[in-house]
Amino acid sequence: MKAKKKDGPKEKFITSHEIIHRILWDPRLNPQVFVIGFLDRMSASGLREKPLLEWDENGEIPWHRIRYVRCGEVIVWDREQRIDLFTGDQLPETVWNTEPETVNAPVVVFKPASVYGYRNGKWQIASEKSEVDNPKKLRIATYNVLTNRFDGEDATIHKRIPAIIEQLQESEAEVICLQEVTTLLLSKLLEQCWVQKMYISAIGETFAAEQGLLLLSIFPFSLTSHSFSSHKGCLVGSLQLAENSIHIAVVHLTSNRAVDAEKIRTQQISVVRDYLYTLSGATVIAGDFNAREEMLEPLLQKEWKDCWDQLYPDQPGYTFDPAVNPLAASNTLSGYPGRLDRILIRSVTRHWIAEQVDLFGNKPVEGTYGQLYPSDHFGVYATLAFHTESVRLDNDTFTTLQPTYQSAIVVIPPESLWGPIQAIRKQYDSKVARWMPHITLVYGFIPDEYFSSATALLAKKLTRLRPFDVTLTGYEAFTHRNNITAWLKPETETAGQWQELQSALQELFPQCNEQISRTTGFTPHLSVGQFANEQQAQKVLPEWEPVSFQVSQIALISRKGDNPFSVRYRIYLESGQIEQVSDSSLTGFIEKSLPLPTSHQKEQQQVVLSIIEQACSDVIGQHTRLYTLGSARLGIQSITSDTDVVCLIPEGVSQADFLQSVQIQLEGIYQKARFATDVQIPALRLSIEGQQIDLLCANYRLFSVIPAQITEDRMYDFDSVSWQAVSGCLEADRILEEAQKYVSLEEFRLLVRAVKLWAKKRKIQGNGWGYLGSFSWTVLALWSCKTYQPKKGRRDLETLLMHFFQVVSQHDWRIPIGITEESKNFRVRGKRDQMPVVTAVKPVFNSARNVTTSTFWILKTELSHAYKRMQSNWTDVFAEQTIPEDNILILKLDCQTEEELELCCGWIEGHIVGFIISLEELGLFVRPYPGFAKSQITAQTFLELQLTEQTDKNGFAQKTVEFIHQFESWEFRSARSLMTVESRWVIQNF
Repeated sequence: MKAKKKDGPKEKFITSHEIIHRILWDPRLNPQVFVIGFLDRMSASGLREKPLLEWDENGEIPWHRIRYVRCGEVIVWDREQRIDLFTGDQLPETVWNTEPETVNAPVVVFKPASVYGYRNGKWQIASEKSEVDNPKKLRIATYNVLTNRFDGEDATIHKRIPAIIEQLQESEAEVICLQEVTTLLLSKLLEQCWVQKMYISAIGETFAAEQGLLLLSIFPFSLTSHSFSSHKGCLVGSLQLAENSIHIAVVHLTSNRAVDAEKIRTQQISVVRDYLYTLSGATVIAGDFNAREEMLEPLLQKEWKDCWDQLYPDQPGYTFDPAVNPLAASNTLSGYPGRLDRILIRSVTRHWIAEQVDLFGNKPVEGTYGQLYPSDHFGVYATLAFHTESVRLDNDTFTTLQPTYQSAIVVIPPESLWGPIQAIRKQYDSKVARWMPHITLVYGFIPDEYFSSATALLAKKLTRLRPFDVTLTGYEAFTHRNNITAWLKPETETAGQWQELQSALQELFPQCNEQISRTTGFTPHLSVGQFANEQQAQKVLPEWEPVSFQVSQIALISRKGDNPFSVRYRIYLESGQIEQVSDSSLTGFIEKSLPLPTSHQKEQQQVVLSIIEQACSDVIGQHTRLYTLGSARLGIQSITSDTDVVCLIPEGVSQADFLQSVQIQLEGIYQKARFATDVQIPALRLSIEGQQIDLLCANYRLFSVIPAQITEDRMYDFDSVSWQAVSGCLEADRILEEAQKYVSLEEFRLLVRAVKLWAKKRKIQGNGWGYLGSFSWTVLALWSCKTYQPKKGRRDLETLLMHFFQVVSQHDWRIPIGITEESKNFRVRGKRDQMPVVTAVKPVFNSARNVTTSTFWILKTELSHAYKRMQSNWTDVFAEQTIPEDNILILKLDCQTEEELELCCGWIEGHIVGFIISLEELGLFVRPYPGFAKSQITAQTFLELQLTEQTDKNGFAQKTVEFIHQFESWEFRSARSLMTVESRWVIQNF
């Protein structure tokens, strides 16, 4: 009998995505109390947990792997059990910052936007670098200019606009924040010579007149924006100064004319404040708050300083005064004066301090007999002074800092005791790669940018405490919903010593209270692993032999992105001695040598890419999009790396014509542009605001529908060259997908960065030079992870890197290396496949096909040497390979311009492998040294040569002459660009 279908559709269950965004952006909820549980194959129980504030939407964990969200011991959302306490208003009281309300907070997005400058007689997108030297002083002005009155047509506007412009110029402000701007006022401003020396947030066609916000600055800045509604929004301009960036938010909050105005303003200022908390450096909120003192005070936290209150606490400083200003009298609802316009600064390290504040626009327009003011509001300006030495912060300031799960205060046992602890953790602790052995005192803690200021306060507190002895006596366990955590118990001779230490620290940072918020209070512990239940833990954990050590210091630790925690400071008990720690680990070396972009740099990159994307769309006449490739897509891009992107264009459009049109479209924006046509896939290489972008394009048959992601089943919608361009997206995605099966993404990315740094140091990186390119090294790193099979748990970077060198150096290269079954079946064909590292996306090919006989031997030798050196000291592995002075061939370029030099260097890189092979055919062994030594309009590159018994000495000169002739015959070479050859030999008669 068939089952009878139930009537009606299945009730929709709220998704994890919706839940997490609700927690993050609902100002009533406290995100610190929530924990996410998700599937993890590396965990013994199959599940892991992490604090919600550590969640990264674009990180390694897909949304569908989230299984539950809990607050304390209460499950508030569960996918499988279909528990949802959010929808039914059944959340426990502990989740709320304040009393629960009924209004849902929206998801908040601050979008990158373009900034404009006046160049070559017209306003255009600004291309200058945003980083400038620190000014000693910075004057910021805010002004609500009332060019959009509520009573309809404004007959006074023709008098007020010139007065407004005059007042702004006379304020001598370096940064100007305007509200209620109209297109008419904007057009008049854009005509002013003094404005044309500034950068501006919008010009005619890009101006959101409904919101009326405008930001001007004499310094270049990057820009993001957010809309509260169609009529209210916020601009945030970021000035990247040499020593300390400053971010300035322009706001115009809802007035009392709106229903629930106070509640709406509360939400608006919370959104702005919380966004600014994510930015490093000083932050300013300037604008019309539409709130008097008693309304505004509860909205802000103590670290925000009102510039007027700081300097003139006893003066009202009214910016809206109906008794004085007739325009204010005509627009008031209450008739009361107020200081509605403010400049608030948050400079926790106190580099920026308000030095002067005053009103402007508070005099009647000349010739109106005191009856007309420029606006119904008076403007405010504040002069901020920059202090190179940060001011020590007081305890009250520290208590206002938002905790982050990127930092902690811990006690770390001596490294001499780590052996047995780490042996257990490497098998059973899923967090062994992120944390050193530790006993947590405070977590999350304040951001590490404030560590240096906090150390003095901590040291003073610790002078009252004496060191004490601790013994790790045996195993205990915390029981969770789906598993347990086993830990070693750190017992003291005198009861309460741990609690005394933790309480002393907690007193300084009461907001960092996770360790005391549990029902059991603070429990000192050293975690060693996660298990399904206590029975499993008892069965597999080895017998523990108690060890003792003295707690004489605490450690301030932090991590960046997905990297492991590192010690930044040590502070000693009793003496209060402060010791700053430089990270000497392999991970620290990689971070220092190949730093990842900062959040501000990532923001700048997105702005540049959005400008390029818009230019591409303008050329096509229809919206298109850019897809990142390579290291940017893999999440391993360093601050010096190029960003590779591909743009989809309609079928039949010439790629060369398209890229040349984009170059024309971006004229005045880029600092440099080079169109590379003498390559298999045409590319436009751009330098914009310090960002190096390689733009490719791909003809797409179904262009009318632009896909969010490119998938392999779209292969036949592209021609072969276009598919080769876009397949880079799929290759990167496939690599990340495969990597997570064997290691965490943070481990994999660190390994790839370490391998690339080693190859760079040893001068064996570059597909165009006969070595392996970034893609090939990445595939080899993934393959080594797949072949490493520890019993359980994660691996540290040194172990993974040693294994990489071992398996790759010992590999039989008659067998191709790849990450898919099809790539493993790749057919090796002769000398062009000496080192087959095969792509994953069809049609597969050898990504290392440029490896020659000489470079194959060099690569094998370098890998073998690296493996041997890793067994003694990893620092020896990264020794810089030097270029010899003798037995070398030097190819020299002499050009007339830097652009010509770039072109000629590109030609050599595209043809050097052929030259190397021709020399190898004469019996020479050739070691190329990738890259060029450049000096203005000259450059040179080096080939090390070694003779063999078969060397044809007579043919050497002929091959060199042929290579020079090939260069001189190149159709794009300027007749003024010359190549010469110099050889240096120790061997006589050669």
